[in-house]
Amino acid sequence: MEIQIPRNHELRLEVMENQKIKVMVISGLAEIFGQELLNEKWYNFTDIKCSIFTFTGAVVKIEGSCDLSYLAESSCFPKIFNYFDSIKDSLGIVIVVGRGRSTFCTTLANYFVRVRKKLDFLEVDPLKGNVFPGALSYLQIDSLVEYNDKLKLTNPYCLFFGSLSIENTELYQIQTEKLNEEVESRETGNFKVILCPELSNDMLHQLIKTFKASGVVCIGNERMFHRLNTPIPKIFIENTGYIAENTVAKSINRYFNGPSSEYTPSSFSLRSEYTVLRIGEQYAAPESALPLGASRKIGHTDVCRCELIQNAVLAISGAENEDQVVRSPALGFVVCVDEKKQRILCTQPRLPKCKYLVQGSVKYIDF
Repeated sequence: MEIQIPRNHELRLEVMENQKIKVMVISGLAEIFGQELLNEKWYNFTDIKCSIFTFTGAVVKIEGSCDLSYLAESSCFPKIFNYFDSIKDSLGIVIVVGRGRSTFCTTLANYFVRVRKKLDFLEVDPLKGNVFPGALSYLQIDSLVEYNDKLKLTNPYCLFFGSLSIENTELYQIQTEKLNEEVESRETGNFKVILCPELSNDMLHQLIKTFKASGVVCIGNERMFHRLNTPIPKIFIENTGYIAENTVAKSINRYFNGPSSEYTPSSFSLRSEYTVLRIGEQYAAPESALPLGASRKIGHTDVCRCELIQNAVLAISGAENEDQVVRSPALGFVVCVDEKKQRILCTQPRLPKCKYLVQGSVKYIDF
């Protein structure tokens, strides 16, 4: 089947997990999230929601069946390209909020790569998981982010926050400050995008101050845009109509098994020389349970020893001692697959040389 995509339109595709289609661009120029599609080449799609956009008009050929496909006139990509064109020669630091953040960041990164430039990508939303769920991460993007492979996790810098929600704001502030220190120390000279969670104005102001941000981009949520009270310029960009379903389970599965299940993770018992830690108090007695007149001081950043929990995700800490754990990067991640036998799932047949594993509240059961 051949489909004519008019200029500045997009062909939206919804392909379920049990479906496969392939697409070829016959004529014209077309792209997916800023990745240019070569003419006369087949591209395979499965378990994905995406859109093929064209600035010039294009004819594509589709084989196979999918749940839904249709042409859409409204598209965010011209605005993303115009934004890219306005900042491509600058050294700005922009905070990205709203719905459709990953699509925006991926598309922007691909536009930079296509003009032979790099982009610094920071993810401070522990729920999103473009790098790894429960972590605050930094990654330099210097090659195309392909529509079916996501980000290439080549030497990312990750701090394990250990939770998908930002309840421990003290730990969050410490780790975002450490993340900024690391990025500044590298002096890459690249444009920086920071994918942020939905925060109160006070916390957003703190992030702006921490990262010395020069602008805020709000994607797809006009109400949020008008409620944003920022001391720096803000702009609004519509989203594409699709929100990437990058669930926590999918992100962790991609880390251990690869985008196309091309990896084979290892499982082995944890040796006694490794110490399992957690950051912050797991349980706290209510004020009513304390002696009369006593107050409770919660150790939000205290490091405590703990037992392995079934299905828990743990970070391999690069810390030399327990005092360094909060601010030390993760060397990788493992999952406890059998707490009684102390067995873990790991991408390598052995752990790197380290002392500590940091356990949070993130869990993974689909191994």
